[in-house]
Amino acid sequence: MKARRRLGLLLAAMLVSGAGGPRAWGQDDRNAIVVADPRTSESSALAVSPTDDGLLYTVNDSGHEPVVYVIDRTDATIVGTTLLAGVDSDDVDPEAIAVDDEATLWVADIGDNLRTRDDIALYALPGPGTGAASVTPRGYPLRYADGPTDAETLLADPSSGRMWVVTKGLLSGSVLRVPARLRTDADNLLTPLADLRVPAQVTDGTVLPDGNAVVLRTYGRAYVYRLPSWALVGDFALPRQQQGESLTVLPDGRTLLAGSEGTPTRIAAVPLPERVVAGLAATPTEAPTPGVPPDPPAQPTAAPATDDGGPFGWWLAIGVAVAAVGAAGASFLRRRS
Repeated sequence: MKARRRLGLLLAAMLVSGAGGPRAWGQDDRNAIVVADPRTSESSALAVSPTDDGLLYTVNDSGHEPVVYVIDRTDATIVGTTLLAGVDSDDVDPEAIAVDDEATLWVADIGDNLRTRDDIALYALPGPGTGAASVTPRGYPLRYADGPTDAETLLADPSSGRMWVVTKGLLSGSVLRVPARLRTDADNLLTPLADLRVPAQVTDGTVLPDGNAVVLRTYGRAYVYRLPSWALVGDFALPRQQQGESLTVLPDGRTLLAGSEGTPTRIAAVPLPERVVAGLAATPTEAPTPGVPPDPPAQPTAAPATDDGGPFGWWLAIGVAVAAVGAAGASFLRRRS
């Protein structure tokens, strides 16, 4: 896992350097939680504690110990750590977390930049608190119907317990239903929602507290979908971030928290635009079939140049794609030799 990640990042860095070097990122910390602690330098997901909305959960992606960090959002300090005991840190890429209707925290080991993994899984544990702890989570192996793919988003409906995985494609993504009843002793098949497609490069998402809508984020924009129809309500630009990887919503249902990798880790408070709130409040003109959008599948909307989240995310995606092709070619040559 570490070797695959290093290869992708190396190629991405080469492409970025060839594209004119890094750009300066905005340093406006108003309405932001700035976590200076380097332990969350590769924060890839966010969730709000189900018992104390002043606490946030996050995890790093591959190359780190499988630890859930608890952040006090009032002073941006790490106040708790929970180690996932028995989970192999050398072969795990936890890209997403979510809290369900029973206050269970789900950690999704679903990252697969090179699309070669056959060992993805969900891990379930009680919502962590402050202080240091070690917990042996329940593990549920997952499987895609059409082979390995990359994903960074797990959605859990806090009103019903429904869960979905959203894939991270270069051109578009898919939404896949997690089985309602999960098994620990066999693969749990993820099934796509009809022909529903979502924007490319989705890095995280969240379900609003009332269970009526989902918000997905890319490196620079957010997209709001009505549930259960998955009809697109609207999209809007997110604050400019170094590498926008995470998203959650506060209990008010109106304020998003959008986070980025890096040291410090910057988490911006983003209110839902009034037009989106109004769109969610409006009664749909017709009752669409659950899981199928009433209109053609949503396509990515181009973000303004000043709101695109910077070039790194897209160059990273291109670098990873090149790495995947290279890895596939190397595997083919090994088989031929």
